[in-house]
Amino acid sequence: MAVDSRQIEQFIYREARLADENAYDEWLAMWADEALYWVPANLDDPDPSKHISTIYDNRSHLEQRIKRLKSGMAHAQAPVSRMRRVVSNIEIAERPDGIVEAQSNFVLANCAAAIRTSSSAARSTGCGPTAPAVTISSKRKCCCSTTTALSTI
Repeated sequence: MAVDSRQIEQFIYREARLADENAYDEWLAMWADEALYWVPANLDDPDPSKHISTIYDNRSHLEQRIKRLKSGMAHAQAPVSRMRRVVSNIEIAERPDGIVEAQSNFVLANCAAAIRTSSSAARSTGCGPTAPAVTISSKRKCCCSTTTALSTI
């Protein structure tokens, strides 16, 4: 199988954008039934069966999360968080079993913590010209590494 790196990169960028826009149904539609969404708690935790994970969800758990988010009962999301993911360092490799594995890093910024008002600050955080301006402190940043196994795109 020839790996189309550009198509895989676009998949990762689209997944981040849909999550940022809270487009839950479109985001979920990207994931196959056998998908596993895994966010390790630490970079040194390569085995989710032996280490705690921030998220370790199969498709059913993802559906439950989205149902709760859309229900209005996710009180931590009232108002909805304004998040922006900045994706970088995408690496793509095909495993011997034919599965394509993509790994990337991202910085997750919570744009809801308005501290000052200036449209240039809002644009620099990626929150758009109408969003409240924010100053992102080191406490508001989260650097994550994700690995996604893709059997089909």
